[in-house]
Amino acid sequence: MRTTIVAAVILLVAGIGEAAVGASGAQATSSTKTSSTAFNACALLTTQEASTAVGEAVGEPKPKNPPASAMPGVSVAFCEFESTAGNALKITVWRPSGDSAAMFLQVYKGECMKKERMPGLGDLACWYSPDHKELQVVKGAAILIFQINRSGNATEALTTAAKKALARLP
Repeated sequence: MRTTIVAAVILLVAGIGEAAVGASGAQATSSTKTSSTAFNACALLTTQEASTAVGEAVGEPKPKNPPASAMPGVSVAFCEFESTAGNALKITVWRPSGDSAAMFLQVYKGECMKKERMPGLGDLACWYSPDHKELQVVKGAAILIFQINRSGNATEALTTAAKKALARLP
């Protein structure tokens, strides 16, 4: 939810989007498909890789490619790997396109520059949360957000998961 709200605020401030993201409380539920083929964020990691990041076995990935958007020109894909104990790894991929892409990415990169950066990932990466439970990465025209819910330090787990996912990003 927090990631959806942050992205919506960035879009609103930039004058790109329209007001209404996450009003229902669903995480990353806004999307405009920019092509006839939906992107599957779950293809970026294997279940075993997600289990390693979470620190315990996770179930089958739960993909979501929402059908409607309050943000024209931005597609969103989401995947969650969750354990029976409720620990989870979530991946959200934002893909702006068309006239809004350059401005969307510029605003997003500006926000990331204000955070603790993580060198060596994508074009720009930053820790959204000071406890390193959320890592945001810009690569080309895609923004990937990795969130983890588990106890203990997750820095290495999220960094490793991001490297693997970035290598598979089409």
